[in-house]
Amino acid sequence: MSLNICEPVSCDSEGPKIRFPFRLKGRQPDHCGYPGFDLFCNNQNQTILKLPQSCELEVFHIEYPTQTLYTDDSDRCISNKILNFSLLGSPFKGVNSKNYTVLNCSSEVNDYKMLDHFVPLYCHGRKNYTILVMDSCIPAAQLPASCRRIANVSIPLQRFIQQQLPPRIVTDLQLSWTEPDCRDCEANGGTCGFKTENGSEIGCSQPSYRSLPRIANRCTVPCETETDVCS
Repeated sequence: MSLNICEPVSCDSEGPKIRFPFRLKGRQPDHCGYPGFDLFCNNQNQTILKLPQSCELEVFHIEYPTQTLYTDDSDRCISNKILNFSLLGSPFKGVNSKNYTVLNCSSEVNDYKMLDHFVPLYCHGRKNYTILVMDSCIPAAQLPASCRRIANVSIPLQRFIQQQLPPRIVTDLQLSWTEPDCRDCEANGGTCGFKTENGSEIGCSQPSYRSLPRIANRCTVPCETETDVCS
């Protein structure tokens, strides 16, 4: 199938490749992306997703086969965004969203024994206090003495422990989408796109494979005559 496929682009050499259903505003025409999937480059060449009723997030990785988006705060301070985080009006949903209680702690928390229950949300330049989140089901008696509750939120927060000394927690917000559904197309090595520039019908362009030329299967043992070939 011949589709109107647009060339992938990115904000910089280390940024994610932007292709359907996403469109990079100012770099790709409207027909390159599905409605609601516009991204843009900020003045730091970060790839930015603007949620209609919430905030701007940096997109640092897109898994097209699983339709998953990995995002963070462009200022590397996700605690600035989670208090008003909302996916309303967007085509995305949270991956494994959970209910969390947000804590404001009066000093920097370095007790990594607490990581089973609390996730520190670090910010550059913040030394005199720490924002923690914890599962909302944790009893109040287990709160650190220096912390107070400031909000309850439902967010798709994921955490990873970087192997360094001391260990460092990296957090992101993982989003996914279901429409348009290009998972089968991607799984077979294809590329989704609009069939025409002005239409709304989506198709899948499959990669073309050149067939190998057929050659005689020569004998692998000495032939009886020079003209013998294996059958």
